[in-house]
Amino acid sequence: MLFFMTGFATVVGCCFLIPQLVHLVRVGDASGVSPHAAAIGVVQTTSWALYGIGTGAWAVVVPSAIAIPQYVAVVLLATSAAKRSSAIGQGVLAALAVLVAAGASALGGSGPWPGLGTALTMAVVWQYLPAVVEAYRPTGTRGLSCPTWFLIGGNGLSWAAYGVVTRATAVTCYGVVLVSAAAAVLSAIYVHAERPPAPTSPSDHRPGGEGQALTSAGATSGRVRSALASVGTSRPSVPLATAGLVGLFLRNRARTGASMKSQRPNPLIPRADERARR
Repeated sequence: MLFFMTGFATVVGCCFLIPQLVHLVRVGDASGVSPHAAAIGVVQTTSWALYGIGTGAWAVVVPSAIAIPQYVAVVLLATSAAKRSSAIGQGVLAALAVLVAAGASALGGSGPWPGLGTALTMAVVWQYLPAVVEAYRPTGTRGLSCPTWFLIGGNGLSWAAYGVVTRATAVTCYGVVLVSAAAAVLSAIYVHAERPPAPTSPSDHRPGGEGQALTSAGATSGRVRSALASVGTSRPSVPLATAGLVGLFLRNRARTGASMKSQRPNPLIPRADERARR
């Protein structure tokens, strides 16, 4: 059982950022992705790799070493030059905190590794808190990858169960933090997906009958969304909502046809240029 837990956590630790990288390249939008969390992740995974080498825990070394270039790629893809410098500053602070913890442990006579391991376990909150905050910003979550955060949540469940079985409180807390962060980010993705799109600005309307038709269509789409919402929230209103949708469609079609018809030239009335030639 323990072998399965550690094996699953190792495999997830090697590949959980791959869906996020693919999503960033495909979408080209980093909304919701925290560069600070990624920069701190670079320091975290590097420190975990060194910790694994120093303590002989090779199951920690392999996923950490594989995750380092992935975190670097996220920082490069998800940030502009200004945000990148700020994220690098956060990474430098995290590196200094890790060095201080290792130095304090070494000065205490127990070597650098116990203090480093404790600091890394506690620093997971520092890493994932910016990711949760960024996910709830008004800019949206279009740049976030759901599979990545499902993998993070599964990884957290695995480590939490491992900590409970082995009675390792620090490992259990580490897993709980991962599960909580994944649940919060996935909830943010769901909340942003449920929000209606922003209304069309008047500057986007074309002049004449087409602009009036677009305006009418935009207003009608809002009524359609309201009707669909009523369908999803109360079953007794399904017939009324269906009838309302049909009525809105027919009325909008009639208005659009009348508006476009009013823009057509009347063949019985000569145009200004024809009257001038006569």
